[in-house]
Amino acid sequence: MKLSIEKLTSMDKNINVLIETKGRCDALLYTGECHAVDCKRCSKHKNFYACYNALPICDKLRVDNGSKPIAANYIMAHRALQRDRAAGIGGIAIIAAMLIGGLALVGARADTLPDYRTSDVYNYYQNDDYLIKVLNKTHKYIYDVNKDGTINCIDYAKTFKRIWDQTYPAGTNNCEIVWNVNEAKHFNHLFIRCRPHKHTYWLYVEPQAHINDYKMTDYWGDKYVFTYNYYGYYE
Repeated sequence: MKLSIEKLTSMDKNINVLIETKGRCDALLYTGECHAVDCKRCSKHKNFYACYNALPICDKLRVDNGSKPIAANYIMAHRALQRDRAAGIGGIAIIAAMLIGGLALVGARADTLPDYRTSDVYNYYQNDDYLIKVLNKTHKYIYDVNKDGTINCIDYAKTFKRIWDQTYPAGTNNCEIVWNVNEAKHFNHLFIRCRPHKHTYWLYVEPQAHINDYKMTDYWGDKYVFTYNYYGYYE
């Protein structure tokens, strides 16, 4: 018996882009982050419908059906964020947790990020003491941030971000929570990107990892696809 390996055609890839776009847009409308009036001015919305309207009916059904689980993932993550905010989980909570653990960041001397000009290379596993300091504290003081009974990527990402902001108050803009959603890889994940200075490259960091494998591609391999990153969804 001869087996054949099915490869994605260009049309399949285009359909997947439309599925991802529709799922994200439907979720943004559902959560109220976008409004129907915004669609008229949105170039992505216009480009989507220019392609969608040219599809045969069967392909339109593929897009409609395929976008539903993607929209559901966005909506669930959005609701989790809203629950955090409603519960008042913020800087006070992590400070309290650290006090219980024997460390109070409030009133402690804040550190400064390294001057990017003092070294030629700030990269993964190179001149990364500033990052390792926060990573180690994250593992030491991790707790169930959103009170859902589990400790997962949401808790690690938010704990890392808050410890970074406490440690480097002048460099809060140099650390962000990133959301990666890739339906094909069954990957829905929060992690961190950070850098010592705005003139250096972003490092994409898995806060659940340790000092020798924190680079996202080292920790997750091909499950992590950079082009599925979304920014600005989590504070």
